[in-house]
Amino acid sequence: MLLNQGPDTVVSVQCAPSTEQRWGANMIGRVQLPAGNSLHITPRERTTCRFDLRIVWAGGHEEERRGEDLCQPNRVYRVSSNGR
Repeated sequence: MLLNQGPDTVVSVQCAPSTEQRWGANMIGRVQLPAGNSLHITPRERTTCRFDLRIVWAGGHEEERRGEDLCQPNRVYRVSSNGR
């Protein structure tokens, strides 16, 4: 689950297996994730548990998280655009 702790809206979440060089498609499509909201994310490719994530906010700020284990049950990724 991805929890947007604000204050900006998340407009894109991409992931790729940690062994890949390129980002995958936007996992939330045309949906946006306003501050204070959460969304379940599931990668399409399930050949590994280790993924790199890229989160993009409406203001253009980006955050990358490398080597996240997406197989862990009940995992919550708390993100905030305050880290600029």
